[in-house]
Amino acid sequence: VEETVDVYSDVSDVITSSEVKVTVVVVEVVFDVVVLVVVLVVVGVVDSGVDATHPDLYLNIWLNQGEIPAIKRSSLIDTDTDGLFTFYDLNNPANATQVRDLNTNGYIDALDLLDDPLWADGRDTDGNGFTDDFFGWNFRTDSNETFAPNNPSDVLGHGTHVAGTIGAIGNNARGVTGINWRSSIMALKFLDENNQGDTASAMAAVNYATMMRTQFHTNVRVLNNSWGQPGGSNVLLKNTIEASGNAGILFVAAAGNGNILGQGVDNDRTPFYPASYELDSVVSVAASDGTDRLAGFSNYGLRGVDIVAPGVGVRSTLPGGRYGEANGTSMATPHVAGTAALVWSLQPEASVAEIRRALLEQGDAIPVIGSFIGTGRRLNANKSLAADVFAPTVELVNVIDITTAGGTIGIVAASGSINVSGIICDASCPMDWKSSISTSTRPT
Repeated sequence: VEETVDVYSDVSDVITSSEVKVTVVVVEVVFDVVVLVVVLVVVGVVDSGVDATHPDLYLNIWLNQGEIPAIKRSSLIDTDTDGLFTFYDLNNPANATQVRDLNTNGYIDALDLLDDPLWADGRDTDGNGFTDDFFGWNFRTDSNETFAPNNPSDVLGHGTHVAGTIGAIGNNARGVTGINWRSSIMALKFLDENNQGDTASAMAAVNYATMMRTQFHTNVRVLNNSWGQPGGSNVLLKNTIEASGNAGILFVAAAGNGNILGQGVDNDRTPFYPASYELDSVVSVAASDGTDRLAGFSNYGLRGVDIVAPGVGVRSTLPGGRYGEANGTSMATPHVAGTAALVWSLQPEASVAEIRRALLEQGDAIPVIGSFIGTGRRLNANKSLAADVFAPTVELVNVIDITTAGGTIGIVAASGSINVSGIICDASCPMDWKSSISTSTRPT
């Protein structure tokens, strides 16, 4: 869609960004298909934390399944039968006896669990080395850190703003709507209230996400990284990001907001890390303005920056139930991260490389951006969802035994193809069996 439209005209929330009316990255028909399944895709927000009590976010906060105490798990009801216990389930009346609204805000959120000794029992229930890590972890180690290690709440507001763009609750007659109406946001805090953080803490956050995916069956597929610095490449950080990519996690990173004068910098000349790491799992994101041009503050690079997304006048969530607009490649990045989660929800078997192609190759070609960005494209979520870049997958359904004079064969019905085994077909085989052997169709 390339015209002035209200992207979310059919829902009761306002749009996430004032400029999306001009630079359309998502169309509303997308959500009819994926609104109920995106919750299965976890997006890690490596940032200043997330306000898990925000009325436009609390339902879409990740809940660590392995940390739920056994006594609670045995009594909880999976009300939406998605195979997970989420805050949607905990806020359903069917589970009212298992939770308590201890902060009296009218609903059950992650901090209610942390304050409830029947939930936060001081045990590392899943054995991952992090006690009562219900919705992420606070990797800040400074003595002046406000919150406990298992409470990645947000004071600065940067991480909460990012989280809202990715997954503010949709169609709830409140505030804004994220790229994903339903999602699962993992809060990984390493920035403080002054927007400062150290590399070791950032690495620990990324390693946590990788560990949860590879060892604890958490479907983390995307990490949003709206942070970085010019120069200072760190081989340990690069190796950490590479390991996350090898584990099947896409690392979406902000390209940076220019120099002290507010002028965009060429990342090919002055790299901005981690966005400038040349890794197959990294997507570097620049910011566009309301006229589909590169924002004046945004870094760029024909080799080192991959795509642009809206980053001017982006309205999203802020701590304390507030909302506000912000500018920056930090605001552009979660548009891409959120879209990656959206695509993965429809293509759960897709590889990092395939998702990356769906994002970068399906963006809208913008001539005025072509001289700054390698792809010359601005994100288009609808096209990414329809991308023809995914390898066919086969799902075994059943086996039908057919006995003939030539023997017994098993026909395995599959979504991607039909395979016949157990007999060598020759002139005695029925023609329809022969055609089945040679036919392979792409799943729909």
